[in-house]
Amino acid sequence: KRMRTRSGDNVRLLALLEEAVDRARAFVVERAEERGEAAPEDLEAEILAGRVVKATLMRGTLHLVSRGEYPDLWRALEPARRRTFASFFPREARLLDETRLVALVQERLGAAPTLYRDLEALLAPHFPDLRPTSLSFAAKCLAPIVQLPPSGLRSHAGAATYGWLGVEDTQEPAGDDAWLVRRYLSS
Repeated sequence: KRMRTRSGDNVRLLALLEEAVDRARAFVVERAEERGEAAPEDLEAEILAGRVVKATLMRGTLHLVSRGEYPDLWRALEPARRRTFASFFPREARLLDETRLVALVQERLGAAPTLYRDLEALLAPHFPDLRPTSLSFAAKCLAPIVQLPPSGLRSHAGAATYGWLGVEDTQEPAGDDAWLVRRYLSS
């Protein structure tokens, strides 16, 4: 079913969307001030300084998290990321050699940051039987990579660049998963 709209309606819709974004931003700033937390401008400074990272932790979407909490959150939420990948790409999830994919991603992104769109081209020759789009998504879900600044900042336009942050197996987890529940409830 197609909807017909006049250009005036489209302009009004865009104005409403812009107003909603402004209201949401004002709410975030107000809540941050009430709790004594950083304002969005301060958050950008934290991202640029590397104290906050932007990474896929669950559902295939990017989340902001402190660099110090990232390794524990990465490990704790691994099952959710695996389910997400398998739900979008069930065939690829069965056939993918995850160890090989992670090693290739680490080798490339450990040496130099890479545009997200270039991950497909990088990985496709190594997995010819799998869809290239599944490989870049698998990299976000299965390898500890982060979106590097200034990508993703409101003050920056351009393609998303990713780098290897890594989560070493030798790092000790924070303990049982109760800390994760407490951390979630406190935010």
